[in-house]
Amino acid sequence: ISNLTIPPITNPEQIAEVSESLAGIIAADPLTQIAGLVGILFVLWSANIWIFGMKYARNLSTRNAALTVGIPVALYIAYILITLAGWL
Repeated sequence: ISNLTIPPITNPEQIAEVSESLAGIIAADPLTQIAGLVGILFVLWSANIWIFGMKYARNLSTRNAALTVGIPVALYIAYILITLAGWL
């Protein structure tokens, strides 16, 4: 990205074009993909903590706490994987 030059922008359509091209360049970088995968590991680690927090804070069973935490976490991880694969 240090060698990147951004042309002067005069209208909103050009902003959209430049944003899309920048997103493509950044998403293709291997370090960005590795950071996304490491981020997933930290989200899973956090989910484990959240499960036990929900279990003891709200007096839920482990199964119900895992469902409460697991559904949003699974959706977020799916979003990260889709973004890393470049499907969006």
